[in-house]
Amino acid sequence: MARLYGVPVAAFLLLVLSSSIASELLRVPLQKARSKAQKYSDWLMDDVSRKVPLINYINEEYYGVISLGTPPQNFTVQFDTGSASLWVLSPSCPQEACYTGHRSFHENQSSTFDPHVGNGSMIDLVYGSGMVSGHLAKESVQIAGYEVYGQEFVLGTECTAFQNARFDGILGMGFLGPIPNYTTVFHSMLEQGVIKRPVFAFYLSRNPDAAEGGELVVGGSDPSRHTEPFTYVPVTVATHWTIHMDSVSSTAVNGSVVTVWTGGWSTIVDTGTTFIAGPDYLTDALNQAIGFFVNEDGMFEVNCTGVSKLPALHVGIGGLDYPLTGEQYIWRLPDKHGRIQCLSGIYAMPCHYGPGNNTVPSDHSPEKDHCFGWILGDPFLSVYYTEFDFGNKRLGFAKSSKN
Repeated sequence: MARLYGVPVAAFLLLVLSSSIASELLRVPLQKARSKAQKYSDWLMDDVSRKVPLINYINEEYYGVISLGTPPQNFTVQFDTGSASLWVLSPSCPQEACYTGHRSFHENQSSTFDPHVGNGSMIDLVYGSGMVSGHLAKESVQIAGYEVYGQEFVLGTECTAFQNARFDGILGMGFLGPIPNYTTVFHSMLEQGVIKRPVFAFYLSRNPDAAEGGELVVGGSDPSRHTEPFTYVPVTVATHWTIHMDSVSSTAVNGSVVTVWTGGWSTIVDTGTTFIAGPDYLTDALNQAIGFFVNEDGMFEVNCTGVSKLPALHVGIGGLDYPLTGEQYIWRLPDKHGRIQCLSGIYAMPCHYGPGNNTVPSDHSPEKDHCFGWILGDPFLSVYYTEFDFGNKRLGFAKSSKN
């Protein structure tokens, strides 16, 4: 997936489950750095036991802490619906990305580590920002106080990605990855009876000053996180959380309606992507029509005083309209001089070729343009509480109660 990573700050939170509803759920709250104490509704949990430290940063990264091994070694991981594998790094990894602020797993310190998995060949995990390579092994994994035994994971010995990310690894929550016959952590939890319902859900806060940054619920979803019932759409390709998106549209500076895309491409719903991303010539046309300009770093930017005047971005899914306000699809980020810049959350993924201008011919298609498709990342997921229903191969969207 296309991703940008910054330098997050850590904020650790202790959390528990208490009510009868919560007995089948594992909750991983995604917490922003803050000075206020976190508050949760009483029916969800108390504040005394079963606690998970979590980290988040400026609407860019949402991730939490798991443990591997016996005794447990803690790692921050991104819970990523755009991939399926679990990986952490080995102390033998020589690249700078492996030892710059990242924890590594010390296999000789764990009594439950099993290195004898597969044929010993190297496994490459490819991401938009680079690659992690390593060997497959098995280990006990602890998440929210629950333990999964004999979980397969990649122990990375080479890493050309995530140098600027402050999380230590990735826990993929997709369906299938590049590793043959690999069992994901979520599937292991189901097989071992840790959870009963094959469902998980994400709440992501869009307010950098909020006390809580979000929450991952494993084994169900939280009705207090959304203001309306879920609307479900089927997963079209059960390798990723892929759906069909009807359209993406907005209003141009001149007042005309701009629909830059109607059907054809697959759309992946991805918690590991900072943006709403699409084919470059379509997203460029949309950004320019809305009124963004290209800054010295090559990013689409708008004057922050004009954010409230930005038109809504309309995402069509399953015949329904899911609007986002300008504030919800821009990204506030300090530049190298410390100035806050308002960047577009609509990100371009390069196609092999395309028209490269504001006029999109009606005969263009994914096959003709060799484009990847679209990704609905964190800007969309922070506005719409999303339930990932693994059992029924569907996704549910509902307006978030706080964003």
